[in-house]
Amino acid sequence: QSSLERETEPEINKFLIYLLELKFKNFYEKQKYCALCIDEICLKLNLCYDNKKTKLGLCGNWKQPITYYFTGESCPCNTIQPILFDTLQYLKQVGITGTTLVTDQGANFIQLMKNLNITVEKPYFKYEFNKIFCLYDPPQLLKSLRNNLLKYNFHFGGKGIME
Repeated sequence: QSSLERETEPEINKFLIYLLELKFKNFYEKQKYCALCIDEICLKLNLCYDNKKTKLGLCGNWKQPITYYFTGESCPCNTIQPILFDTLQYLKQVGITGTTLVTDQGANFIQLMKNLNITVEKPYFKYEFNKIFCLYDPPQLLKSLRNNLLKYNFHFGGKGIME
């Protein structure tokens, strides 16, 4: 049975962290790099997980959701930030190095980036001795760009985008 199919509780799953430690014990350091992807979804009846669309490891073929929480509304950044740091700490304890944080452009994630002092000039924060680079989800950025071009009738070369 795939670890993605096992039931978990809504918190950082320490058992899965332990399994990651066992799995990665004999991996090369480069294979232990990971990107942390944070997202919020609205649960709907008959929502199904699509294993083919899941993210893979940065330098290896692995993926693993390690935490989730149920909230009645969008989760504020002052709740997300400690979870992020706890997750980085648990991963570090088992030899996995977070290198990247990927989020969408939700107001809470924009505020999280501000709290972490992320800027164009400094697109990372330091966690202990590691730089964690932060970026917004590229497909979401393209979708936002498209929507803004359509909404504001962008002109290029004298012609509107909708012409």
